[in-house]
Amino acid sequence: MVATPTQTDTYNTALDIFDRTHPLRVDADENLKVTGNFTFSPSGVQDVDITNFPAVQNVSIVPSTTGVNLFGTSDTVTNGFETTILSFTVTTAFHISQLVGWGTYDAEFLIRLNGAIVGGCRSSPSERTISVTYSVAPIAASPTDVITVTVLEYGPDLQQFRVNLLGG
Repeated sequence: MVATPTQTDTYNTALDIFDRTHPLRVDADENLKVTGNFTFSPSGVQDVDITNFPAVQNVSIVPSTTGVNLFGTSDTVTNGFETTILSFTVTTAFHISQLVGWGTYDAEFLIRLNGAIVGGCRSSPSERTISVTYSVAPIAASPTDVITVTVLEYGPDLQQFRVNLLGG
């Protein structure tokens, strides 16, 4: 039997948990971190294809009763170029209630619905993590709509950015 590698806290935000052969990104609340294209089935189950393993594996994520949390990340955001860090195709009615974004430099975070800017915010040296709540007037999306979150960064070289998009 293969020995289980030790657990580490590589990013100071989550533990890298291992299934004996593949590292899985899991946060402190035991939520699996998955990036990529997401599709909801009519029953509310989210099917995700994980392709960074030696073989493609399917994972089903059931949204919580309080909503859906989508996570996107990029370690290669280039100065002056708008970079997509999250893309989501809506299959059932969805309402964006909050955007949380952070990174290693200043950036503008834009929420796009079918390509049109519908929300966003900007981080600064004094506020690297930003949070915008749309609870009073959530941004509505219909089935087949595409929601993207892009980042336009203002720093030197390549920078790292993360985003959580919350809704239901």
